[in-house]
Formats: sequence, C-alpha cells, structure tokens
Amino acid sequence: MTVVPKYWILIVDDNTWPEHKRTGIAAINDPLTKNPKGRQSKNQRQIAISEIIGVRPGDYLFFMMRKSGTHPPQLIGLYQVVSNPYYDPNPVDQHAQHVNQYYPFRVAFKQVENLEENPVDIEEVWFLKETGKLWSLQQTRGDAVGTHACMTMSKQEGELLLKLLRMNNIIPKPPAKITPQIPPNPIPIQSQISYEPKKKGVPTKLRYEAAVRSLLIEELKAGGYKDILGDYDDFIPNLPLGSRKEIDILLLKYDNNEILWYEIIEVKADDITKISDPKNGDGFIEIFEQVMEYKRWLTKTRAEIPLQVHTTIIAHSFSKKVIEKAKEIDKYLEYHSERGVRLIEYKFNKETKKIDLKQVL
Repeated sequence: MTVVPKYWILIVDDNTWPEHKRTGIAAINDPLTKNPKGRQSKNQRQIAISEIIGVRPGDYLFFMMRKSGTHPPQLIGLYQVVSNPYYDPNPVDQHAQHVNQYYPFRVAFKQVENLEENPVDIEEVWFLKETGKLWSLQQTRGDAVGTHACMTMSKQEGELLLKLLRMNNIIPKPPAKITPQIPPNPIPIQSQISYEPKKKGVPTKLRYEAAVRSLLIEELKAGGYKDILGDYDDFIPNLPLGSRKEIDILLLKYDNNEILWYEIIEVKADDITKISDPKNGDGFIEIFEQVMEYKRWLTKTRAEIPLQVHTTIIAHSFSKKVIEKAKEIDKYLEYHSERGVRLIEYKFNKETKKIDLKQVL
C-alpha cells in the first residue's frame, strides 16, 4: 500500500521549543494531568489523544512558535516523524523544565532539512489563506492556529508551507543530528464501555466519542476501512470551520495533485434512536442538518461540484425508524440530484481493541 506522507503542525513556545529541539521529541499536553478531578478532563484527554494519534513514522512536522516579546508567531521546519505516538510522563531529559508530566503525548522526530535560521512569520501563512490556497487551518490572528496543539492539513497545503520556508532560507545548512530516546509506551485510549443493563450480549459501545474517533483514526492512518469508507488517500481529523465548528474526520482522495473527492465523517459514540431531539441536539434530523451544513461549507469553499462531497454518519446503532427516515430523505435528495448520507454502525471489539464497522444505509 502506498502511504501519502502527511504534514502536521505542533504548537510550541519559547520555553518548550528548545527542549523539543534538543531531544527530538515533540509533545502535547494532557488535560487530565493539570485537572485530574475536572468533570470534563477525561473527555478532554481523549480529544487531545485524537489530535496526535494519527501521526505516523515518515510524516512531516512543522512547528508553530507562539508569539512572544521578541518575535511574532512563526513557522519552523522541516522535520520527519520517526516513531508512533507514545505516552511518557517523564521530563524529556534530565535538563527539561517545561516539557514534563504535563506534556506526555509524544512523537520522536529528526531534522531532514535545516530551515530554522529564517522562520516564516504567520502573517505570510495567513496570506495564503486569504488567497484561497490554504483552507484547512483556522486562523487566530496574532497568535497560533486554531484551538488544537497538534493539527494536520492536505498534502497540497503542506507543500505550500514547505515552499514558503525554502523561499526564506536560500543558504543550505546541514540538518542537525538528533537521537531521540523512545520508550515503548502506547497512548492510553480510554476504551471504557458504556454499559446498558437492558441489552443482552457483549457490550460494544464506548463512553467517549473522542475515543471512538481516536480508534478510527488509528485504523485510517494504516489505510483501514477502505472497503466501507472508500479508497481514500488522506485524512484530516478535527477540521475547523469558520463557524467555530469542526468536521470530526475528512477523508480525501487525490488525483495527482488535485483532490478528486471528499468524505465528511460525523462520529457519535451513542445510539441514534430519535428522529428529532431539538432540546439535546442528538436526534437524527439535528445531526443530519449539521452534516449538511459541513457539506455546504465544503461545496462552497473547496469542491468544484456537489458530487465531489460524500457524507457519512458513524454511530453505535440507528433505530429502524431513523433508518426509514434517512431513506425518505435520501429519495428527496436524489430527486433533486443531490447525494444522500450513509449510515454506518460501529462496534468496539474487546478482544482486538479495535472498531468494527457495518453499513446499514
């Protein structure tokens, strides 16, 4: 299988960057460590894991330096990932004062091209966004990017950022030699089962939506689920929209250097049993309308024609009346030459610790 290397951005600052650079270890924070008793901390931990779990050996890294008193926010590169994501609550080395137990979700990297001497100011990056060449990174002017500590983008956008760095560094310098120490500790995805006493059989529903997303991403980065999700080449998790909403996962299929099709995937950990539940927003109609909003955004900003955009909802199960309603909506959309939404059920396999998928519509 041919794997398209992905480009990632990790957020750093004047304190953490020297320690990352010295050790060849990039890290993001664990919300549970700073707030172990917080009601939302376990869920926030799973969200953080879903940011970094898709990183693979061979992928490329940029670092986004936050604004400080001595420089504006800047882009630094180019580095290559040399490990799978792992968990380590220890300081990155004996001299580290900042990258410690609060930053335990990590990947190791090496420098493949020395483009450090002249970082690119973030304003140059936003210029690409304003011209329409950069679309998957959400702008937070004057600071960093979006709300995540680790984010990815399409292949074309990564190549554009690399081109900016090469434009700004015309005198070649040898890459720095870095030998990171990598402990073999897996990332702790919380595969906690959501038990339902009234249902017989082996429980297969996970408690945290972000945990479902993380397990899906783990399979996607290995090229999994192509028999049910399509022959994708790339994926973008947590894709931000200008409306401060996010697409859970966006799959991309390339045709040379162009995007042939997009697939929006909305992930729900629970069962979707109600046609509509406007109070809680977890009825099928509310979820469907949200997915259609994502589709309209993508069609307006990126796709050449609506047929390029596919939509999928993944949930633990769909009730019969929800499936019938979805069929009814699909017929209406087909009449108006629009594509309907696919419904896919997931089951957590306790033996393999993976997600199994089954299309029901």
